[in-house]
Amino acid sequence: TYTGAYDESTASQQWKIGPGVAPEVDLYALRVFGCDGSTNVTTAAIDWAVANDMDVINMSLGSSFGRADDPEAVAAANAIGAGVVVVASAGNSGPAPYIAGSPGNGEGVISVAAVDSTPSFPGATVTVNGVAVSAINANGADLAGLPGMTVVRLADNPATAENEALGCSVAAYTSNGVAPGLNQLAVSERGTCARAARPIFAEQAGAAAALMVNNTNDYPPFEGVITENPDNGDPFNVTIPFLGVRMSDGPKFVSGAPATIAAADLALRLNALKSPDLKVNPAKIDGGGPNNVVPDQAILRVNMRPSTPEAMVAAEAALREAIAAVSRDHDVHCHLHGNFNRPPKPLDAAATRLFELVRDCGAALGLPPIGWNATGGVCDGNNIAACGIPVVDTMGPRGGAIHSADEFLIVDSLAERAQLSALTMTRIAERGVV
Repeated sequence: TYTGAYDESTASQQWKIGPGVAPEVDLYALRVFGCDGSTNVTTAAIDWAVANDMDVINMSLGSSFGRADDPEAVAAANAIGAGVVVVASAGNSGPAPYIAGSPGNGEGVISVAAVDSTPSFPGATVTVNGVAVSAINANGADLAGLPGMTVVRLADNPATAENEALGCSVAAYTSNGVAPGLNQLAVSERGTCARAARPIFAEQAGAAAALMVNNTNDYPPFEGVITENPDNGDPFNVTIPFLGVRMSDGPKFVSGAPATIAAADLALRLNALKSPDLKVNPAKIDGGGPNNVVPDQAILRVNMRPSTPEAMVAAEAALREAIAAVSRDHDVHCHLHGNFNRPPKPLDAAATRLFELVRDCGAALGLPPIGWNATGGVCDGNNIAACGIPVVDTMGPRGGAIHSADEFLIVDSLAERAQLSALTMTRIAERGVV
């Protein structure tokens, strides 16, 4: 059995038995669904698994807003009482309170959920007939500088056995008029074939970009770089963007409509500016509201902390260059609010002398050794240092977990830090200089 490492090298390892696979296990598949719709035989399937000595039950199913006393949840809890390990999905309906599904919320069930893909993966905005539609950039494609496109919404041909609207073959695209060199955005619907198969067929047909309308009002999953067709293993490196939108946004994509794609990539551009002399934190993106209302603006909140005056000048220039590039490449208006309101506070000669004085005063008082630690934090001391006055921060009481709900103060440090400050000021007064 593969034992590690579990990191970026895992996929390239060679093994006979892959991660998470139990050698010589007996697998039993119990079908509780038809081709569509709901089911009322989950409880019977759980009871069968217990009666037939299954060791583990794994269920990727459930109903939202489940209760621990739902029949399926009770059956799952009883199975656990009989010594069976039960694993079930928590649901796919988003982060609303109490939305976890049954049987996943049964007593003792291992309920598995994934974080919402929307804020965690690359986003895009597709403008169709002047209406902005939010999308997930499912393969993380570079969307900078894409030209305007023409929407081709795949439609089913009743005369064929295939449902061409699903985009599950090259013919589904070509029969709908997709061809090379026409700058077309090929739009398909989710169903039947693998999600990642669609951009392969779309690119092979000549589309400039592929978009899939999900079959729920959630964004489709993030795929990452697509290098093969999951349905048959055929290798193919997708180079066109593969986007995904919610089902409620599907009707906006009609054949012949003009479309432009604007990536929400300012955060990525700024994040790429990180260096030893510049800390960058694209902290939050605000925008939008109800799922059926298209947002008309987004706000990126970013924190940039240069360590030197030269780095601050370079960071501001790079910031304005990134804003101009995003505005130009995506035909949007970007407006900059705020500025660098805390200048860098480098450890210059005067600050070094002051720190050495504080360190020596601490030693004289018998305090634990005082060391210098560049945290990257900012405060009013930055403004004072910019006036040419040497500054040493954190002379106050000791504690931890700063700026959090768990922030605490060590009471005994109040007296020791007061003594340290008093002795430091006394020594400065005695010397007349730092």
